[in-house]
Amino acid sequence: MKRRESVSLDRTNGISAAHDPATFFPLSGDLIEGASAVNASNEKGAASFKEGSTGGLEVLFLSLDFDPCPIDRQQ
Repeated sequence: MKRRESVSLDRTNGISAAHDPATFFPLSGDLIEGASAVNASNEKGAASFKEGSTGGLEVLFLSLDFDPCPIDRQQ
């Protein structure tokens, strides 16, 4: 979950995917695919936050059979 929170904060600051494959599901419900499209979306979204903003995650459901951050397995 720490990795997930770190990625969330990166998005708040406009930091994003370095390479494909990359996907993002913004609050609009859209599916954004490809590192350059994800980066463009994150830069646009980051403009909504004041410089130095922080974020956090609240766990609403957790199960031993559920992987909340499959991105960790790709590294």
